[in-house]
Amino acid sequence: MSPIEWVLVILILISSGVTLWTLIVDQEGGIKK
Repeated sequence: MSPIEWVLVILILISSGVTLWTLIVDQEGGIKK
């Protein structure tokens, strides 16, 4: 793959991981600030 494709894949993985993390944290009782 080209470097640009690698960057896109990494960005997608990070964004999806962050989304899953926030969902899990919300399930645990909300984000503690």
